[in-house]
Order: sequence, then C-alpha cells, then structure tokens
Amino acid sequence: MAHENVRRGAERIRGELLKLAIHVSKRTVQKYMRRARSPRPTGQQWATFLQNYSRQIWACDFLQTCDVLFRPIFAFFIVALES
Repeated sequence: MAHENVRRGAERIRGELLKLAIHVSKRTVQKYMRRARSPRPTGQQWATFLQNYSRQIWACDFLQTCDVLFRPIFAFFIVALES
C-alpha cells in the first residue's frame, strides 16, 4: 500500500489492516514503510549551492583581542567566498 500510494500515511495503512483483522502498531507500519518507499530526491547539494552562488555570498566576523599592553583591539573581517 505504501508503494502504490505515496500519500497514505502509517495511520491510514494501519486502519486498513485493522479492517482485515490484522493488529499492528503504527510504529511497525512505519518501520516497513521505510523499506517499501524509495527515498525522496533531496534538493540541491551543498557543494552545488556554493558553486552556483559563491559570487554573491559574503562572510563577516567581528572579534576582540588585546595587544601587548592589554589594550583592546577590535577587528572586523569581510570575506568574499568567491576568493
């Protein structure tokens, strides 16, 4: 049932099995549904995303450090991911 109709969930399949006098838990149905259904195609991979949008992505960081005389020094970095 899970393979034939993707929209049927575990609870609906469990209900159909109960009509046939087969008593199983929802968790058991979910376990076997994972095997019956093929994995959904995932979206874009992270490496592909970076290749496509690296020219438009910038990263920034702000940090505070101290010099030899313990005076605060503030640094702000902006990096283009393209470089």
